[in-house]
Amino acid sequence: MAAVQLSFSIRTSPNVKTIHLLGSWDNYTGQLPLSQDASAKPGSWKGTFRFQGNSLQLGQRYWYYYIMDGYHVSHDPTAEYTVEPTTGRKLNILDVPSGARSSTNSSHKQSHSGPIKGRALSPSKILSPKPSKPYASRQIRDPHYSPPATVSELARRFASVDMSDSESDLSSSPPSSTGSSISSRSDSSSPSSLSSLSDNSSVCSCERYGITRKGDRVKIDCGGSRCGSKSPASDSDICSSDSEEEYREARPIARRPHYVSHR
Repeated sequence: MAAVQLSFSIRTSPNVKTIHLLGSWDNYTGQLPLSQDASAKPGSWKGTFRFQGNSLQLGQRYWYYYIMDGYHVSHDPTAEYTVEPTTGRKLNILDVPSGARSSTNSSHKQSHSGPIKGRALSPSKILSPKPSKPYASRQIRDPHYSPPATVSELARRFASVDMSDSESDLSSSPPSSTGSSISSRSDSSSPSSLSSLSDNSSVCSCERYGITRKGDRVKIDCGGSRCGSKSPASDSDICSSDSEEEYREARPIARRPHYVSHR
């Protein structure tokens, strides 16, 4: 039987590196490589193949598709195509001309016959080289994969967040259980003093210390009041406000390291 020569062409993105052709004439087992068309624009691919023996029968219809970069299955949208019932993939249609020595592209003749059903598309049977960028196919292989957010998406997300700091009114808020409020005094001899914000009848924690202007070290409660007087009903310390003696909170003295120089 005479050989049949057919030409195939397809336009893709300029970023595509390799394209292989697979067809139903050999049950999609062989992969025919296409080459870039130097005379056309970037992304143009073509291939002319000669089929010997009984590979193609004259006047018959076949189906084919392309594999780009070794992993992406695609078809030529500009040529006639159909949907394969088993896998739902789109296949281009090839009608072999009846002339033995004809050389033509894929034909657009209409036919009532459908594509072969039940063909395998297992990735293990793809003989193309591995892609140069495996991560590019992750969003195809993993349905739950979502690409990282871009700078514009992050800017739009944080634009709706209110980052302004609201100043709270310390005069209307209750005193904190872990600190004291500092109020300024009119006397210029002392820069600041601690004013009591707690009730005098409440029990003092007496876990902090202060130093009076005389130099005495006394206990103070969380509100800044002096502790030390005994309650007549119990032996626990209660808070007593000392209006005559102002005191400041004792702070630990930071020790500086001593350096000894050897000469």
